[in-house]
Amino acid sequence: MTPLSSASLRGGVKASSPWRIHIHVSSSCVPPKSRGGGVAGWSIIDRVSTSTSTVVCRRWRSCLPAMEAAEKAQSRLAKGITQAARRDSSSDDYNAPPGLGGKRDSHKYWTKVLEKVQKPSARQMMQNINYEDIMGVNTSAKGISTEKNSLYTFACNVKRRHPRKIAIVQVGEFFETWGTDAVCLVEWANLNPMGRGVPRAGFPLANLHRTLRDLTSQGFKAVICEELPNSNKGSRKERAIVDVVTPAKPLRSHGLVDEDQYAVDSGMLDMKAPPLVAVGRTHSGYVYLSADVECRRINISDRLTETAATSLIETLGHVPPLYVHRSFMDDTRRYYHSSPLMRMIKKSRNNTTPWEWFGGAEVQAEQMAKILKVELEKEHALGGVGGKDDGARIMTTADAAQEWEIIPYAETVDTTKRPKPLHVSTAEALGLLRNLWVPGDQTTDGSGGAGVSPCLARSMLRKENSPVAPPALCLGWMSSILLRPPSQSAAQALRASCTALLQGEEALPNYGPLLASSRVVRLLREGEAPPSMLRDIAGACEVAVDVARMGAGRDLLRAALAVEGGSLAAEAERDFDRLHERLVAAWEEARRKINEVVDIDLDDESGSFGGGDEEGDDEGVATCELFPGLPRAFREINEARLQGKVKRNRLAQEFDAVDETRRAYEERIRSRLIPVAAAALTSAGTTNLSVAAIRACLVHDIYNNAIWLKVKVPKAGDIRAMARKQLGDKVENLEHPRDRLGKLVNDRWSTDEVEEAARQYRDAVRQATESIRLELRHLGKELANTASSEVAAACVLCVVYQSLEMHVAAAKSRGWCIPHVSTPSSDKLLEVEGMIPHWMSRDSSAVSNDVEIRRGEGVIVTGPNMAGKSTLSRSIASAALLASCGLMAPAQRCAVSPNLKSVVLRLPRKDAPSEGRSAFAVEMDDLTSLLREEQKDTLVLLDEPFSTTEYTAACSLVGALLETYANNGGALIAATHLHGVLSLDMDPFPRLLHMEVAPTGGGGQLRPTWRLRDGPSTQSLALQVARDAGVPIDVLSRAAELGSSTPMPAPMDSRATLATLRDGAAVKESLELNYRDMGSLTLSASTRVLNDNAIVPSDEADVFAFLSPQQMPSTAHFDGDSVLYVLRETDPSQSTALFYVGETDNFPQRVAQHRKSRSGPVEFAYIRVPEGRSRARDLEGRAIRALAAAGFPLSSNYDGRMGRS
Repeated sequence: MTPLSSASLRGGVKASSPWRIHIHVSSSCVPPKSRGGGVAGWSIIDRVSTSTSTVVCRRWRSCLPAMEAAEKAQSRLAKGITQAARRDSSSDDYNAPPGLGGKRDSHKYWTKVLEKVQKPSARQMMQNINYEDIMGVNTSAKGISTEKNSLYTFACNVKRRHPRKIAIVQVGEFFETWGTDAVCLVEWANLNPMGRGVPRAGFPLANLHRTLRDLTSQGFKAVICEELPNSNKGSRKERAIVDVVTPAKPLRSHGLVDEDQYAVDSGMLDMKAPPLVAVGRTHSGYVYLSADVECRRINISDRLTETAATSLIETLGHVPPLYVHRSFMDDTRRYYHSSPLMRMIKKSRNNTTPWEWFGGAEVQAEQMAKILKVELEKEHALGGVGGKDDGARIMTTADAAQEWEIIPYAETVDTTKRPKPLHVSTAEALGLLRNLWVPGDQTTDGSGGAGVSPCLARSMLRKENSPVAPPALCLGWMSSILLRPPSQSAAQALRASCTALLQGEEALPNYGPLLASSRVVRLLREGEAPPSMLRDIAGACEVAVDVARMGAGRDLLRAALAVEGGSLAAEAERDFDRLHERLVAAWEEARRKINEVVDIDLDDESGSFGGGDEEGDDEGVATCELFPGLPRAFREINEARLQGKVKRNRLAQEFDAVDETRRAYEERIRSRLIPVAAAALTSAGTTNLSVAAIRACLVHDIYNNAIWLKVKVPKAGDIRAMARKQLGDKVENLEHPRDRLGKLVNDRWSTDEVEEAARQYRDAVRQATESIRLELRHLGKELANTASSEVAAACVLCVVYQSLEMHVAAAKSRGWCIPHVSTPSSDKLLEVEGMIPHWMSRDSSAVSNDVEIRRGEGVIVTGPNMAGKSTLSRSIASAALLASCGLMAPAQRCAVSPNLKSVVLRLPRKDAPSEGRSAFAVEMDDLTSLLREEQKDTLVLLDEPFSTTEYTAACSLVGALLETYANNGGALIAATHLHGVLSLDMDPFPRLLHMEVAPTGGGGQLRPTWRLRDGPSTQSLALQVARDAGVPIDVLSRAAELGSSTPMPAPMDSRATLATLRDGAAVKESLELNYRDMGSLTLSASTRVLNDNAIVPSDEADVFAFLSPQQMPSTAHFDGDSVLYVLRETDPSQSTALFYVGETDNFPQRVAQHRKSRSGPVEFAYIRVPEGRSRARDLEGRAIRALAAAGFPLSSNYDGRMGRS
């Protein structure tokens, strides 16, 4: 072995084994005697990690030379590595040191997890982690028992079965974790450590769902262990594994049938979990597998292109890990940059569990799905990977007997029948890539916020200026339609449904409850559906029946089934009329069954808890009237779980037993304890007994669930004497009661008769609770066995009905139309009249345009900056996509070709430095993916293509793409500033369009009109836009001078605007501020006036933000902050500009009010005032006076703070 030198203490040496050994010296000063086996002055090995091949030693204040200690450490390390290597290859012991033996993959997983810990408290806990223990616990620490039936042993057994899950174990009224699991809870669930020794963290039972939500949202999996009921007092508690929670199955279902109030309050029952995804490859194309773990269903999409498979994974989303079939194993090492799927897999390495291999030599999609099913069964089984009897009990579950359903996607047999999935760039440009399944994940105004594309799905579902956000399930369903456009038959059903809803010839039923169908199926199957869900299921079935019997109901049902897929969709294709009748009958029967069992009417007076806390007469009353009944709080604790769940006639015997035992308990208290309390009060000098006085002597012990007597007497014998005086021999057994642990409660009193009555009452309540649980579970499993798919269809139909009705209402308010399908022989892919951006309404400042796109042609759209080219591209893409999906489009008239296969929109994207890819390289990757797809009947829109490379190459690439798509029967629209493309010799030559600019204002300044016109345009407003944005005049004038001396690479227009580029002096003169010149009165000029007059400090001059006439501010960016704003309105009739200064605490609302009340285009400059409204009003007055003195025409010079004009 190579000897160590002093220089190697900070580096490393190579031994004869393949390990590289790094010896790190720490500065800890722990005495040598505190650690066994150490050499004087050094400990030999404090920690060994073969994942990093690191040895950590501690340095004492001792005398041996560092070299001698290091040599001894190396000698022992070599021996340990040799033994560890043997264990690595043969041992299967879970308690072997992580990385040195046992499950190496599990140790590698937790090592990566702990590397991401950042919180100081969690990092402090890591210092006490024992890396040689499966739990990470130091077994020699105080309080840790390694006996066979100890809590630690049980936790280790659970960890052996689930090595990559967090083990959460119930301990009394808390759930607890230890070791590495505790560190994860402190770091990612925002918990605090418990104690300073063994790493330990926990939380109350009531916080389980919230903690699981925090863990699963971070990609963690957990196994839940609970104490078994009916354990004998004083005996060791028994525990069992009751549930496994993963990101794909985030809801803990065990015991949910008893937690009705939580189900109502949390809203988790109506949220849908993202799918778990796998990808493979066969000889006929790529395979995309989407697994819904909750309803145990795998959907197969095969014969896909690589780009389509990548788009499905990235746009529809998935939970970690991504399962990758081993058919890709060679491709992970090759074709990295040329394969979009491989790039996506590589990029996913930033997750804790990015992706995992599965399968082997399978060559068919169905075979891959079966292998994936086996993997998921092992991952979500309560037994985990363990097969032997290790003492970890497992609760039985319905999942074990439920078979997985594997559904081949019917439309993928012939890919020509279905449009292609939306490309990632298109989804980003239309604002569809954010997490739409989580409520509140996006801004409420639909704008998407600063720098984010407006969300098309929100615009489709939200009326103009409506503050109400669409429901998460509706938003998710509509987004899934857009991300994966439906087949022609499904699109036709959607189009017919929208038409019927728009005509409004019949009354529409009310919206039904929105439930995630997969979660409903799972809870029904497991018998854990709470009463609130069963009521919602009954309501969904009722609404589904009403919708199905509408005139448009058949189209709605057909659309819902076609989009959802599955066995019902296949049955609908065969015989829809028969299926329609069967579904209606099944929904009515399911509703009848639920109404027979579940207490639907929650307003019934039988659910109240009267009788206990009524105030009595303060005058003297008879003894029998001093105790009207058990306290209300006591009855609520015991009987609340009985109310509003099952109808009384279903369990009449159990409910009668509760009533009888309650009355008997009240009678025992009234006859045994009340006289004693009255005697005690009388002896204390109380002359008039009242209900309030008696109630003060009766104590409701919440911890022990009992009513006991508490009176103040000098000696114990006195209370017994008073009792005998009042009751005679009947109260000889008046004693101190015992709590639930069997200990005497020395300051309370009761009798054997009272305690026996209390026990009978609690037993009756417990028996009734268990009967209710069994009744609800029986109902849920009966529905799952007889009408599982029918109930799921009712839930889907409610979501589809509400989504389409909201879409039609929102589209109608925005002035949209229902597109029609042109003939297949038509050469027009898209024809739109009166098209507007989807995030704007027709009665606002939106400018409409007409567009016609033919098959086999290219289109070049030119125009200056801020002329609306990007908005035009988004508008065309959204109109084409909505029309092909059968939904209403943002236009007055729209026609789409039935042959349109794909709509691609690409906006300029950033670079990817983590992948070593420049912005141009990323663009080339996207271009490669596009060209691998079929170009025929594909509409591609490129905004500013190839702007990140040199001019000549960019022009050539644009021209080549225009020719390629035109010659292959597609259509490509390029919005560009590359005017050199106009001089290229292309065949066929593309059609030329431009965004118009026209003179406005008294100074003849050119401004965009946002209208699309025929012909090219080489105009430039770059310096004007820069000036409006506040770029200093000196910089702009110098830019104009440099531009006049630089030869232009393309033919330039001879109009006056670009002629000024040749004349630097003219540009400088035109850029100088002249406040008296009406044509120069811009918002930028007004903000400079405010800065010059010290209205805004000079170091804050750049904080002014601007809103163009077509922009709306994001509500999320103004959290109640005060805002000072300047408004500029252009009067179309007089070609003049008026200014207005104001302040507000609700800037988005004020913007909407101004634009509604003014006729001309309105633009804003605004700045936040964090000091509050008082400061904003002061700045408002000063700004009004400064602008008026500078010559700006003000529509109002009223100073609200000073009360003067």
